[in-house]
Amino acid sequence: MNHASLAQNILAGTVMVTVVTSHVTAGPPVLLNDTLPASGSDVVGGQITFAAVFDGSRPLTYQWQFQDPSGNPPVDIPNATNTTLTISSLHLADAGNYFVTASNAWGTLPSTSAFFAVNPLPAATNNIVVTYANQTGLGGSTAFTPNWLIASNSLIAGAAPSSVGPGDFSRSAAGVPAVLTDGTFGQLVQDGNGAPNLVTCGTVAGGAGTSVIYTMPPSNVPGNGVGYDITSIVSYGGWVDSGRDQQRYTVYYATVASPTNFLRLAEVNFNPPNPLPAQSATRASILPAVGTILAKNVAAIKFDFDVLDPSVENGYAGYAELGVFGVLSIRPPTINTVPATCSDVVGSQVAFRANFGSDPAISYQWMKDTGAGGIPILGATNATLILSNLQLSDTAAPGYSLQASNASGVLSSTASPFIVNPLPTPNANGILVAPANQTGIGANFTPTWTLAAGSLIAGLLPSGVGPGIFNLEGCGGLPVLTDGKFGAIGGGINTALASCGPNAGRSITYTLNGPASGFDITNIITYGGWSDGGRDQQAYTVSYSTGADPTIFHTIALANYNPALPGTSGPSADRLTLFSSTAAPIATGAATVRFDFTNPLGENGYSGYAEIAIFGYPIPAAPQPMINSPHLMGGHLILTGSGGTAAGSYSVLTSTNVATPLSGWITNATGFFDGHGVFSNSLSFSALESGRYFLIKTP
Repeated sequence: MNHASLAQNILAGTVMVTVVTSHVTAGPPVLLNDTLPASGSDVVGGQITFAAVFDGSRPLTYQWQFQDPSGNPPVDIPNATNTTLTISSLHLADAGNYFVTASNAWGTLPSTSAFFAVNPLPAATNNIVVTYANQTGLGGSTAFTPNWLIASNSLIAGAAPSSVGPGDFSRSAAGVPAVLTDGTFGQLVQDGNGAPNLVTCGTVAGGAGTSVIYTMPPSNVPGNGVGYDITSIVSYGGWVDSGRDQQRYTVYYATVASPTNFLRLAEVNFNPPNPLPAQSATRASILPAVGTILAKNVAAIKFDFDVLDPSVENGYAGYAELGVFGVLSIRPPTINTVPATCSDVVGSQVAFRANFGSDPAISYQWMKDTGAGGIPILGATNATLILSNLQLSDTAAPGYSLQASNASGVLSSTASPFIVNPLPTPNANGILVAPANQTGIGANFTPTWTLAAGSLIAGLLPSGVGPGIFNLEGCGGLPVLTDGKFGAIGGGINTALASCGPNAGRSITYTLNGPASGFDITNIITYGGWSDGGRDQQAYTVSYSTGADPTIFHTIALANYNPALPGTSGPSADRLTLFSSTAAPIATGAATVRFDFTNPLGENGYSGYAEIAIFGYPIPAAPQPMINSPHLMGGHLILTGSGGTAAGSYSVLTSTNVATPLSGWITNATGFFDGHGVFSNSLSFSALESGRYFLIKTP
């Protein structure tokens, strides 16, 4: 290149300015690097890139041309006007000669024509197809690296062999087996230094390395029940000339179930034609003919090179890279479908969960099976399935299951049968007691219910405890009833429960902290269960008292639910929800709530309870009416006042002893406040009476 430049530093105040000028080189195109690859081949569907380098200082235009093997004149390739040409998805008609012509005002210069062959896909053997590709360099001292893209996600990337057969893997080269997984091909140069970027593999007779074994990544070593499903194997090889560029080996695999027994997978045998005494690069790809899997649950791969014909390639050949590709086999579910069985009522909600724990990420699809085969649930593609606003049509048996899939196949969790029941009939107070049940499989089980926040007794201990023991058989006792969680049950683990019943803790009372006017209770939810079906019945009477009458308890409902378990001895959990069949609260003015576990009579003398939650809202204190100064008029006592509830009722009570309990005062008159909360009343009264007291009572 002939560049001319002029640099001047000009001092302008405190600014230093540098001026550089140049001009392009005149003259015809100059070829710096000829067409690469100089020749090559691939199969239908493959890809090839050609490149040539010209003197970039000259103003040039480029045009790639193609000449078919029949000898017709070359034709321009449309839109191929750069120094590189890539042909993707090769067809048989793409076989021929390729070169690029550089042109400018001073002349035209073509690169050397490179012949490229496109071969049909070979026939499959045992559902395996082995395809071959090759590229050659220019020979001499010009370095050559094939332009294949080597994938970076090989399962053995960067790994050294776990076992090496006899022989010398660095014969005439500086390589060791680890070079086979470094993710690069390296250069081929005829400089007398051998092939330092290659590993020498071949026969014992040739003195080269005879075999290598690679164990799949250490996080999945044999013995943990899962390996890799192999999707393809690719090997790259070659030599600085055509003398030792044959790829020939047999590949074997061992499964996790039998990690020392290697099974034959395929054989590679490719010795490319090389029309020039030039650098030669080869690629062999082992692929499944149908489907995506070559071998399942693989623990190790073995490459046996001791099959090379010594009379053909001197007993060894060069290898640049080995790539093994695949996906982690799908594990059986690490968490099978939970709950194992369940039931609920119309309008409620249920969650199912399962986990396969495989990597890379697998695709999930929940299925519903009502007896005619599983049907995918639209949009249910996570490890958790939530069904809200349950309807009778959500009932399913065999039930709900999670299907997991990746390139290695499909596995399903066990099906969980599910029953949706109609809402129960309200009791005489218009209150419904709606049951739900879940069971688990194995030692421990935590139901999938979500416990709502906002319980009026969250974190509280009872204000009153009836006789009995609440921590029989290692149960957690009273604190667990309001800790806001269910916890695990099963396998004799009962610490998440309190033991309640006729032969255990008999009753508990909770005082609701709030206004003297009390609370309107909207619903009550109780959770229970046991490590088996023997003590999972919920049986109690729930009642409440008001602040005005703290010793009088009014029954809200009797709860009695003993779930029918479908042939399981695993842990059982149940839930009862008490709510009104109307918009009215289930209790009004409640100050305390009591649970009596002796009525109805439960099973075996006691049952386990995990959580009691009471929901509602405080009742605002009623306005306190004020009485104005009373006065006598015509034998009547005139009482007036204000501050009452508009249109609300009131009673005038009287007593001669201000210390008399309210229940002992006599009703003298009744009336209603007006729209402003004002009242007026005229009571017959004798002037001879003295020491009489009056008060206004509102409901």
